[in-house]
Amino acid sequence: MRAALLSMAAALVLAAHAAPATAHQALPPEVQAAAGAALRTKESTLPGNVERGRLLFERQTFGGNGRTCATCHRASRNFTIDVPFIRTLPKSDPLFVHERVPALAGLENARLLRERGLFLENLDGFDQPGVLRSANHTLGLRATVAPDKAGGHPLNGALGWSGDGSPGTGTLREFAIGAVVQHMPKTLARRPGVDFRLPTAQELDDLEAFQLSLGRQADPVNPESEPFVDPRVIAGRDHFFGTGAGLLVTRNGTTRTCSGCHGKGGANNASGVGQQRAIGVENHPRSPTCLDPRVPADGGFGVEVSRTVPRAAVCGTGTGELVYRGNQFFNPPSVIEAADTTPLFHNNVAATVEQAATFYTSDVFNASITGAGRAFIMTPQDIQEIGAYLRAINADQNLKEAVGYIDQRAGKSAAEQRRLWGLARSQAQDARNVLRGSPAGILFGVGPTHIRLNEALRLLAKASPTANDATVARVMLVAAQSGMRGR
Repeated sequence: MRAALLSMAAALVLAAHAAPATAHQALPPEVQAAAGAALRTKESTLPGNVERGRLLFERQTFGGNGRTCATCHRASRNFTIDVPFIRTLPKSDPLFVHERVPALAGLENARLLRERGLFLENLDGFDQPGVLRSANHTLGLRATVAPDKAGGHPLNGALGWSGDGSPGTGTLREFAIGAVVQHMPKTLARRPGVDFRLPTAQELDDLEAFQLSLGRQADPVNPESEPFVDPRVIAGRDHFFGTGAGLLVTRNGTTRTCSGCHGKGGANNASGVGQQRAIGVENHPRSPTCLDPRVPADGGFGVEVSRTVPRAAVCGTGTGELVYRGNQFFNPPSVIEAADTTPLFHNNVAATVEQAATFYTSDVFNASITGAGRAFIMTPQDIQEIGAYLRAINADQNLKEAVGYIDQRAGKSAAEQRRLWGLARSQAQDARNVLRGSPAGILFGVGPTHIRLNEALRLLAKASPTANDATVARVMLVAAQSGMRGR
């Protein structure tokens, strides 16, 4: 296996210097014609409305198969979806429409959707077999979709797992067009006006406004020096940014940092744009193509065949070859939201942030273009400390958002107050679960953060909270955050 990976590495380096790839998700000509002005090359000047966008996101089926945007991007699951949640859904849920409607039998890979939370994406065109990818969360998009124009990215946005998830010019505004065509048709003929209707210009503006409102609105300012109480979180922070005694060594004796690709813990590089990376996770032995030989290999950005690799070299077993379309480059996701949007990577191969960190010590990463023989050398303690830091910054963001939802309740209708109260409860629960899930046991036990967060959750569990309940819950959430930070 090691020899196969080394020989694969040479092929990957050569492929890195191939001609630029063509953008994915080219719409069928009839859809492009129907989309008309919606696929114009500049952003709309129409004013978007966040609340209208939310209702569209949650309820609008666009005349299709019953799915909405929220079918795969659930607010209660941090605007993504995962296997434990999928297991709770009834067979009648629109997520499983392909299991009930014969004309949609090929819409998804039914087994791997249920077992791995992976969706079929025809990113190389509907004349090619679709790859399988997880549902990206839609949090913090305002801070994560700027394309690396200086690095040659040809689109006006960096959407989806490989920067080409949106049709047309690649913007967030146009993303909904591709989503409707891909995931919501009544039949796989995908005829506009028959199998779905395309969003109007106003609907595209509203959906964009709503999605941009979700999660954090900017990257942290100086995260490398932000205070924490737990020494394991501090150690993980120093590993992540390479500060103090935390600088990590690689296999060839050089040093590198996590923040080199995830600047400030987000999805951007030091210049504030989404620079794509080729980390080789598509060559993981648990990748979808290894779990189901009918699933094509996922080559990332582009449609041209970049390499052909023996199946056994990637999967450890099997015959024949894997053909990769694309240049092997993918978008680095923000890691601020990583701990409660697991599993991780575009193919869901890492169940936890600790498993994701472990991947960067692997032969697979070492053999990749970005790895370049410089896989991290980390002890189990180093990995736990990085995981502790990622969990702490995620929980910190959860608590901020829980407070924000409570504050938004002022002046709203009773129904809207109940919805926001539920979202605040979900965020507080996420904070507790993320911290409790750490192998390092961070911050929980009998400490003040534990006590304050549990008190907030006791109040948030009330179906009919009083004004005083909301005030005290907010105070407890802020106190839990301050206790974690040592403020």
